[in-house]
Amino acid sequence: MSDDQKKAVRVIAQKEGDGWIANCVEYDICAQGSDLGQVRRRLEVALQIECEISEQKTGKPFGGIPASPAIYEALYNEAEESLTSELDFRIAA
Repeated sequence: MSDDQKKAVRVIAQKEGDGWIANCVEYDICAQGSDLGQVRRRLEVALQIECEISEQKTGKPFGGIPASPAIYEALYNEAEESLTSELDFRIAA
């Protein structure tokens, strides 16, 4: 996954119970983790794998993967805090 592809992916993370869930805005891809660091790393791995598989199948990175439901973009737009990451990674309030 190139740096340009990483910059094109926005992510919203939400606390759920004792853990965290991170959802991409552009693609319906998500990951779970026990803390923010773990969920970010797991999502980066999921994105890398989905990018490679979809490129093999469709000839296009993330080809055939639908966008996430609109609620994730709304949450992303409302989020104020951003983590330092190669991804545009924000935390929902």
